[in-house]
Amino acid sequence: MLRSRADIALILLGIVVFVIGAVVLARPFVTRRLTLFVAVPAAATAGIAVLGVIALVCAAVIVLLESPDNVGDLLSGISWPSVARTSVAGRRDPTDRRHIPVRWTIDAASSS
Repeated sequence: MLRSRADIALILLGIVVFVIGAVVLARPFVTRRLTLFVAVPAAATAGIAVLGVIALVCAAVIVLLESPDNVGDLLSGISWPSVARTSVAGRRDPTDRRHIPVRWTIDAASSS
């Protein structure tokens, strides 16, 4: 996450929607406009930040508890995405069958 601008834009959109919701919910209870349009959004944004930190701490604790004894082996169990194998000339390896699309066929006898 956070590898493209779309990811960052989506997170910012979620924050904006949350802040707008907080202002709408606080409107009946707040009498001053300055409090409604400054303090409530600031508190909502701070609340999201605190929840994010709590989520990161929980994830770190779970990873540390479930990790093997050797910290170096922590990343060894992850299946990293593989890059398509290429030959020296930059073309696809003819023995690599991952790029061939799978075509599903339905027999006429089995569909009835």
